[in-house]
Amino acid sequence: MQGVPAGDVPNDGQTAGDWVKYSDHLAGQLDVANDRYVSGVTIIQRCEARDRAAVGKSTKKGGFLGL
Repeated sequence: MQGVPAGDVPNDGQTAGDWVKYSDHLAGQLDVANDRYVSGVTIIQRCEARDRAAVGKSTKKGGFLGL
């Protein structure tokens, strides 16, 4: 339930390498955040499909109380 931290801007930032390291870290954190989103949406879609299937089965049984 925690967000993905963006990372700290390099303190000195004097070299291009500092900024490359920082941007690599941000890209990695974006991958983590995107994976969490995709995983969450996938779980929700599977649950909704399962629920639709269960409702479909319950309505095919017949009359009152499925008798």
